[in-house]
Amino acid sequence: MHSLKEGPLKLGTVFNKWTVIELNPKTPNKHTHYICRCVCGSIGIIDYHHLVRGGSKGCRACNGRLGPNVCKKGHDLNQTGKDTRGACKLCRIEQHLKRSYGITTEEYSTMFGYQLGLCAICKTPLAINEAFSIGGFGPNPRRAEVDHKHVPKKLKPQPEKRTLVRGLLCGGRYAGCNARLGRVDDVQWLRAAANYVETPPAQTLFKIIDADIKKFNEQEAEFEKQERDNYKNALQVEG
Repeated sequence: MHSLKEGPLKLGTVFNKWTVIELNPKTPNKHTHYICRCVCGSIGIIDYHHLVRGGSKGCRACNGRLGPNVCKKGHDLNQTGKDTRGACKLCRIEQHLKRSYGITTEEYSTMFGYQLGLCAICKTPLAINEAFSIGGFGPNPRRAEVDHKHVPKKLKPQPEKRTLVRGLLCGGRYAGCNARLGRVDDVQWLRAAANYVETPPAQTLFKIIDADIKKFNEQEAEFEKQERDNYKNALQVEG
């Protein structure tokens, strides 16, 4: 077994499934790299420390991994795609969902299906990232966004993030349901606002005013009618 203090590795030295062929003349960083051949015949450029410590025991295929177009978690990169850094999009999304909301990509996609691909409030068709290989339901879908209950940061202890998730809403900086709800997020205020919209006080007042005016006009008309009738009766008596 080689130690990290030893000098250059001898050509032909075997480390697990790798066999050292030659020293890599173009070292990617300060560490020494070697060109090695796996038992299956594939060639790889392996870091010295990974060889000695056993961090790399063979090529991806021989280590039970699926291939160059599959990420470490087994996602097919041909379907999920890669981000600008070359990493698996689905893995990056999963990291974001776990860090921000405490949920997995499986729970996210299941929630999408449970809502039939529709916004939980306005029922607008939603669309999630193409990494999920799921399209939006219906024409002109809007971006699906995770809605969660907002709690003060000063609250101790902080509740588990997963318990705060409420569902998927349509996205949009100004017009989306998630943005609208995020500006309020107060159940009592929302109930009061709903009551205000359904029974606006101004319209209630106007109905009272209109009813009073109508009643006054009816009384005026009745009074004028009586005046006319009295005048006619008086003329008949004089005649």
